[in-house]
Amino acid sequence: MHLSGINLIPLNISHLELVRNWRNNELIASFMEYQEYITKEAQQQWFETIQNTENYYFIIETNKTSIGLIHLNKVDEINKSAHSGLFIGEEKYQGTGIALAASILILSFAFETLDLNKVYAKVNKDNMAVIEYNQFLGFDFETKMNDKFDLYKMCSIKFSEKKAYLTNLIGVIN
Repeated sequence: MHLSGINLIPLNISHLELVRNWRNNELIASFMEYQEYITKEAQQQWFETIQNTENYYFIIETNKTSIGLIHLNKVDEINKSAHSGLFIGEEKYQGTGIALAASILILSFAFETLDLNKVYAKVNKDNMAVIEYNQFLGFDFETKMNDKFDLYKMCSIKFSEKKAYLTNLIGVIN
């Protein structure tokens, strides 16, 4: 999948060490639910658990450089829903608009390819930038999960209404 110089490459075993290094970065880990140091063995075990039809993990790439991770997981074909998340692991690419292109790609995949009706995003309550970003994309507050995380929801209809606007913004950013 690609859009405006941004590619989503299916996660494979060769990416594991790069993703592990990103996830062990203190700034990235601080907003994650799982914040402990990730060992090589734990990363390998995690990778093995996501190898099924309920999970789609992608490396975000620009100019043949891997810069982050985006995913759909907990894909539920009965309820036509999934959960999504992303992070930009390479600091110099944060705030560049690349996350927007990657988000459009993953949401298009969810709603247009997988034919889902809802995508959820679990967001750390302390991460105001991500809360505002998700709301900008069209996610609405759904429910409080616990003291640290809230759940936001995007419906397929809302995404189809916003997709052209969001895609046009990428041209402005680039």
